[in-house]
Amino acid sequence: IGSAEWESASLYSQGMMPEDEALAALIRAFALYGVEVEGLAYLFDDPNASSELSTMAAELALAVASFNNRHPDARLAGLHLDQEPNRASVYPALLAALGAAHTVAQESGFRLSTTVKPSWVTEEVDGSPMFWEVSKRVDAMTLMAYRRSASAVRALATPVMTRLGEAGREGVLDVAIETGWVAAEACCSFYDDISACPGCFLGDGYAAVSEELNAEALSVRSSTGTNPMGVMVVHDYGQLYSSLYGLRPASDDRRLTDYYAGRTS
Repeated sequence: IGSAEWESASLYSQGMMPEDEALAALIRAFALYGVEVEGLAYLFDDPNASSELSTMAAELALAVASFNNRHPDARLAGLHLDQEPNRASVYPALLAALGAAHTVAQESGFRLSTTVKPSWVTEEVDGSPMFWEVSKRVDAMTLMAYRRSASAVRALATPVMTRLGEAGREGVLDVAIETGWVAAEACCSFYDDISACPGCFLGDGYAAVSEELNAEALSVRSSTGTNPMGVMVVHDYGQLYSSLYGLRPASDDRRLTDYYAGRTS
């Protein structure tokens, strides 16, 4: 969906989505393969914007509800709000915004999810971990575990999984990693990087992280009776496509999403 602030007046306040009919057609195409589609949005480009967070979050959630009502055969399964303030003074406003959007989502029958920054595992709001306060206001959340080793990813996720498990929150935590452990150099394509060191990305990367996360999830389930782990998410779609299929990327990696979006038929 993008950054909601720029199309609030022209679209979201009117209950519309960008490329409304094309989006519905795309969702129908994915549905043929059993794939659900969720909307992803920033609320404001400024991560520390606070004064209109709740208004914007509720407006966007209502726009999703309106879209789903107009397209009952092409519903957005959820809305993911990716707003990541780095000032603790903004945290209460963000929590209020998530609560406002969640109320709409619950009433309208779609999921609300959000992003959890690594620092929120230890940062607190009124004596409570920020990640825990976030979890109370969403149906699922994605921990941005951008770390350079599988053990470090697990270490970051452990206290989150434990707290969620103790609360009986089943399958609500997704863990996001970057493609591989190092980003492609600016001068080179990811294809070149993976060709030079395939083990840096696939062999020692995804499999090792998955094993560590599964082990932690099993440990939490054995102690709490709940498995809070959802899925492992790999960010950077252009690089993921190239690495999974061993293909050279499109001529411009940055436009890979646009490249495939025009070929939904």
